[in-house]
Amino acid sequence: MVRSTLLCQLGLLLAALDQVASISAQLDGEAQLYAPDDGGLWTPATAEASYFESLQQQQREPAADHSQTRKVAIIGAGPSGTSAAYFLKRAQDQLVFANSSDNIDITIYERETRIGGRTAVTYPYDDDSQNPIELGASIFADVNLNLRRAVKEFQLETGAHTGLSGQMGIWDGQQFLFEGDQSSWWTSAKFFLRYGYSAITTEGIVKKQLSYFAGLYNPSFLHARSSAVSEEEGEGSSLSGYPWSSIEDLAAAVNATALVETTGMQFFKDRRVSELFIEEMVEAATRVNYAQDTDKIHGFGALVSLAASGATGVKQGNYRIFQEFARRSGAHILTGVEGQVAGIVRFDSLTPERRGQLALNEQSAKRKQVQWYIGTKSGEGELYDAVIIATPWHNADITLLNTPQRVKSKPYVHLHVTLLTTSRASPRPEYFGLGEQDAVPTTILTSSESVRRASSKKKTPPPPPTPDPPQDGSDQQLPRITSSPADDRLKKLNLEFFSLNYLRSVDPPSSSLSGEKEYVVKIFSPHPISDTLLTHLFGNTVSWVKRHSWDSYPYLTPTSRFPRIEVDHNLFYANAMESLVSTMETSTVSAKNTVGLLLKRWYGDDFVNGKDCDWSKLAGKDPLNNGNWAGWGCDSG
Repeated sequence: MVRSTLLCQLGLLLAALDQVASISAQLDGEAQLYAPDDGGLWTPATAEASYFESLQQQQREPAADHSQTRKVAIIGAGPSGTSAAYFLKRAQDQLVFANSSDNIDITIYERETRIGGRTAVTYPYDDDSQNPIELGASIFADVNLNLRRAVKEFQLETGAHTGLSGQMGIWDGQQFLFEGDQSSWWTSAKFFLRYGYSAITTEGIVKKQLSYFAGLYNPSFLHARSSAVSEEEGEGSSLSGYPWSSIEDLAAAVNATALVETTGMQFFKDRRVSELFIEEMVEAATRVNYAQDTDKIHGFGALVSLAASGATGVKQGNYRIFQEFARRSGAHILTGVEGQVAGIVRFDSLTPERRGQLALNEQSAKRKQVQWYIGTKSGEGELYDAVIIATPWHNADITLLNTPQRVKSKPYVHLHVTLLTTSRASPRPEYFGLGEQDAVPTTILTSSESVRRASSKKKTPPPPPTPDPPQDGSDQQLPRITSSPADDRLKKLNLEFFSLNYLRSVDPPSSSLSGEKEYVVKIFSPHPISDTLLTHLFGNTVSWVKRHSWDSYPYLTPTSRFPRIEVDHNLFYANAMESLVSTMETSTVSAKNTVGLLLKRWYGDDFVNGKDCDWSKLAGKDPLNNGNWAGWGCDSG
């Protein structure tokens, strides 16, 4: 293993040296993008093939001849990577509008053969004539303005089925703690009797925090100018600090520092929310959204889990948003083995007398422009002026060379997703210890508080057992030990899934023998759902199963430190924000902040934050209708 790693690193360095020696023209800003001779920029194995073939024809058009071209590589074609490319394209548009001779050339590297990252779909019965089902990120909310504005601009249809109306229940492994129907007044009454004013208190906390987060879409909050002068940039900067150079600064700007330094349990307790409500309702939300309990997840993650008002999704699949970001960015897209980055090598532009050599010492690096060599598994490579890593680093399988800096990444939750179709209108009551005629909810969330308490009791050493008196007068007889009721209860407590949700009804294939209406069900779980467990849950009524697993989001444990956004000069890690909060929306927020840092360095603060802005013209405007939301300058945000 060590030997293969060293060989990989040596190969990358040799490739970089060879590349530098052969492309001196690139150091003068005349770089050309690599394109395979056979034109196969995209080799999708899905129904998206024709869509992307037309896309690549557009992307192969040569760029206009500008006097200065800056090249940016983006690694990852998920929400962060594709939106970063789009924000760079909007910067290019702004340069053209200002009659600038500068040009931004963008390349997206993606090791998969699809665009979308955490957004992916499949189809019931593996039949793509059916409506798709989300395997990953399924919804976005009213407050997710970047996604809502993108959907509006791209004219995508929303209203994807996110669940059947009906009974909801919270299961603790032994019993349903709460059951109800959202449309029922009796449910509201039961809710109030059980939780009191905690729901109202929690709603107020969430709304207050969202008002801070809304500043990320407010041009005057983002761009209002400070009179102070930045030592690094030599010019004024925004009062908000935008674009933020660290996740710590971003968290402070949206008043999230205190939330992220404590657990969700403690955060809500400190604000007079009842323990019962936290253990049941808040935990149900954190487990379905992040597969994490309230005593482990930080307060900001718990709060974001509750901010799902107006949840919806794109009917064709949320990946369509990110396809459009990529398409409209005009980026050159490399996928599969051509897009699988093996290494990133730092080297410094050379003085004229040393052109064609690598400058490996820090003293010479200070006098020279840093560039980055990207090498792929296909054996090809290219030089870039900046690199944005927009993929989780822990499983990116990329070697970073010729720099002492390292990308920091948190451990990720490995989530199992099971999709199935069944003719049962609800799960079997027997699995939940109910009678055959008892109703079972079609949306089942979970709380692990009972498991925690039972585990805590089991860890407490029991009193020594009292042996029965010897029957034969001997003192050698062993004591007879029987299990306690608490032990029996612990054995019965078993949370085998995070959530179980009936999504919609579906017409079975014409070949189906029963012809009965069926239902699509989605299960999130910490371990694979076996066929045996499916039989316990649905009997012999399951007609189709699809299993998938992935590293879905980081463990959002309390912290005060985050990965660096800028790992090294012009080497950025857009996924640094994931350990603060992990959603499709915040991926786009992080991407724009990252691009803003790069643009500020290249074109100055005025380019990013605007100059002599008249905030009175922007007062009272609905941010949803901001046509420059993805652009730069006074009214962007």
